[in-house]
Amino acid sequence: MSDATRLRVGFIGLGRMGQAMAARILGASHDLVVFNRSEGKATELVKNGALLSSTVKGAVEGREIVITMVSDDYALRDVALGPGGIRESLAPGDIHLAMGTHSVAEIQKLAAAHAEAKQILVAAPVLGRPDAAASGQVSIVAGGPSQAVKKCDPLFSVMGKRTFQCGDKAEHASITKLANN
Repeated sequence: MSDATRLRVGFIGLGRMGQAMAARILGASHDLVVFNRSEGKATELVKNGALLSSTVKGAVEGREIVITMVSDDYALRDVALGPGGIRESLAPGDIHLAMGTHSVAEIQKLAAAHAEAKQILVAAPVLGRPDAAASGQVSIVAGGPSQAVKKCDPLFSVMGKRTFQCGDKAEHASITKLANN
């Protein structure tokens, strides 16, 4: 992979799905920094070349795309908008790629908060289970500004078998995922 196509990625949330997705990104030779509240979940990723951060801020700074794969709206709000969170630490113009399943209202609030900070939110929940994520076979439902979604395409292509672009607003992805759940 050339340096021009190698992305600097932060990954927050290393449950079973997050670990599988992060491993796919690392396997594609992207520059990866990971964070999880319980450190032990990053052991294999670090052994394979990921850098471990002890804070959300450390997983965000210097990254052009930061992925979250967290369990619920509360966890997303905490890592994104809490002290030392993504919004405080992400540079203007960079992307927060929320890949968990979250409510439409939470994604709308988060998109507005990022827009105020001149950052971009792309919501891209996945359809599939951890074994499908480990083999790059999940489907991804992406919503957000088309240029930002396009910048995420190299990540989508290693994490999933198909990406459905469903509109220029992040909440379009949540609406689509929740309607089909």
